[in-house]
Amino acid sequence: GGAIAGSWGVLNHLGSSGFTEVARNLGAMIDKYVEGIESIEGLFMIARPDATIINFSSHDVDIYSVAERLREDGWVPGLTKSPRGLHAMMSMFHDPAREEYLADLATAVEQVRGDNNGSSSRLEAVY
Repeated sequence: GGAIAGSWGVLNHLGSSGFTEVARNLGAMIDKYVEGIESIEGLFMIARPDATIINFSSHDVDIYSVAERLREDGWVPGLTKSPRGLHAMMSMFHDPAREEYLADLATAVEQVRGDNNGSSSRLEAVY
C-alpha cells in the first residue's frame, strides 16, 4: 500500500505535464545510455528498451568478466542468466554518472579483451 500511496502523491504533485516531462527526460537519458553502450566495440543490446530497464551483452568478451571489472571500480552490475548479460533498472539518478559509467564500461571491455585467455568469470546469475 505504501508504494501505491507514494505513487499517487507524486503523480498528484507533478500533474500530467510534470509526469510527461519526467518521462521524456528519462527516455532521452536511456537513449544516451544505449547509444554509449552500442558505441563500445563488441557490446550489443539484448533488446531495445521500451522503458527503463537496459540489458546488454557481448559475443566476443565474457560479459561476466566485464561485470567483475566494473565491480572493482565500485559499480554494482546486475547479471542476467539467459542470455548472459548485464542489466540495470534506470532512473534519473543514473544520469549524472552516465559518462563515467560508459568510460569505465569501455575500459572494462578492453581489459577483458586484452587479458581473457579463454578463461571466464566464475560469477553466476540468479535469473
